[in-house]
Formats: sequence, C-alpha cells, structure tokens
Amino acid sequence: MKFISGLVGNNTYLIGLIKNDTKWFWIDNYTKLNYTNWRISEPNSCCGMNVKCVTVNWNGIMDDQWSDIDCDNMSSINFICKKKV
Repeated sequence: MKFISGLVGNNTYLIGLIKNDTKWFWIDNYTKLNYTNWRISEPNSCCGMNVKCVTVNWNGIMDDQWSDIDCDNMSSINFICKKKV
C-alpha cells in the first residue's frame, strides 16, 4: 500500500472491496479477505444505507487505511485496478 500511496498522493480511491449482507469480498473474483487494513473504528457502516464499498487514503488523512463508504455516493471518487505484472 505504501507504494500505491506514493503514486496517488492525497486522493481518495476505491479499492475494489465490496460487502454482501455480512462479509467483505474482492470484487474481481469474490474471494474472502486474507488481509485487512481498516482504520480504527472501521468498518462502521456510517452515513448511508448502502455502505458496502471501501476507500483508501480518504483525502490523504488516513495513512493508507481503509474506510467503508456509501456505494451510492461515489461519483467523484477515483479507483485503483489490479493488473498482473
């Protein structure tokens, strides 16, 4: 994550993590998490009915930690894609 944050700066990005009713999954293949980096008190389902998406580096103040977000309120948020190297 430090490598990615060095590239994206203070911008906020979706990381492709979604939630069904109770569990979090990676959107590309619906695998369960084997690593987490939640900010303290996250995920907290705050501020919306559709809090099933995850951002990283919320406006540069979260030091690469994750926060859940309302999926209906993402129009101005960038995203990070996975690519084989």
